[in-house]
Amino acid sequence: MAAKVRHLDRGSPVPLHHQLKLSIVESIESGAYRQGAVLPTEREFEQAYGVSRVTVRQALAAVEHDGYISRQPGKGTTVVRTQINRGLTALTSFSEEMRSRGQQTTSRLLEFGERPARSAIAEKLAVPPRTRLVYVLRLRMVEDGPIAVSASYLHLPARVTLSADELTQAGSLWSALEGKGLPILESDKTFEAIAADAELARLLDVAVGSPLLSVEGVAYTHQHQALEYHRIVTRADRYRYSLYLTR
Repeated sequence: MAAKVRHLDRGSPVPLHHQLKLSIVESIESGAYRQGAVLPTEREFEQAYGVSRVTVRQALAAVEHDGYISRQPGKGTTVVRTQINRGLTALTSFSEEMRSRGQQTTSRLLEFGERPARSAIAEKLAVPPRTRLVYVLRLRMVEDGPIAVSASYLHLPARVTLSADELTQAGSLWSALEGKGLPILESDKTFEAIAADAELARLLDVAVGSPLLSVEGVAYTHQHQALEYHRIVTRADRYRYSLYLTR
């Protein structure tokens, strides 16, 4: 195989097919498999990773669903794109959105811990009020200063944990969740123009009353399971959304 084989952790709660999918995508995005290249056969993946044919097929189906490859009987599996272009018509994290604009982001973790779910958030996540949720508050920055404040409430499945160190290492909350077998597959979003209060003004380095853009939503993983409630508040003078529609 042309690409480096990534070790699969059989003791991990993350399914093997998802680990294999991440390995294949990593190889494509790193350039080990270029656009137009034919991937190894299912049997070659089986032998290289020591997994079953079913596991290989599940992984390839997921990679195809994400738009990286095309599988055609008799022609093999071909790489059709090495990077996914994302916008408002695609589901992206804030980090992915900023990278697509050519801007690298960093995060300052302001708060990490557990909080009881308030009624409004509990209703959105379909959990009883006061359910203990993982709370993550971050200040998102680009090279020349703060651009957004991001607050997330996570309802993790039993036996799945997330630490502040894991989040910092992953760099992106959605990437950290995907690494635990919890990819974000669906999300709803509500956009609202708001004015900066004293706390948001301090964090975003703007005057009190400055225009800001608030984006609230719920993100879902497998089987439409509500995983995250988020609210991202961005500086309106430095960030905007655009949408292209056809009829």
